Amino acid sequence: QNYGYTATVFLPTGFIDNKNNLKGKTHLKWNEIMELANNGISFGSHTVTHPQLKFLKKEDIQFEIRQSKKVIENNLGKPVESFSYPFAFPEEDKEFTKYLRKILQKYGYKHGVSTRIGMTSKKDDIYFMKRIPVNSCDDIPLFEAKLEGGYDWLNAPQNFFKILKHRFGDSDV
Repeated sequence: QNYGYTATVFLPTGFIDNKNNLKGKTHLKWNEIMELANNGISFGSHTVTHPQLKFLKKEDIQFEIRQSKKVIENNLGKPVESFSYPFAFPEEDKEFTKYLRKILQKYGYKHGVSTRIGMTSKKDDIYFMKRIPVNSCDDIPLFEAKLEGGYDWLNAPQNFFKILKHRFGDSDV
């Protein structure tokens, strides 16, 4: 707030209030989410159970996307328009991304982010935009570098590795 920044936090709703465990981490509680929402933080969907969507049945993908949005909207009383893809985003799988875009549109999402690193440009798909990871270990110079495009170079090696992994499988790369 002091610097005029906003943020969007993506919620895997099945872990709110620490009802379930995701990698041993503590999760936000609804009262904390409400406080953040009242102070200018936006919230988006990050599925219910944080699965790797690509390997789910279509009806399970729809449940994860629909139910997470519904739970957040019911608790905050505000529309959820953003979706964050969990795990490595499979941009090389064109059929899957086409299906996922269709489902996101069906349930009223206006945009989404992938796990691809970098700043988004106008040529990027609005449902699978790149993003810059920011965390509590970032000091001010690193945070500034990220905001100024200093992390964009990571997208090329990340994409190259994904292509190799897709072609040769996980065990060979």
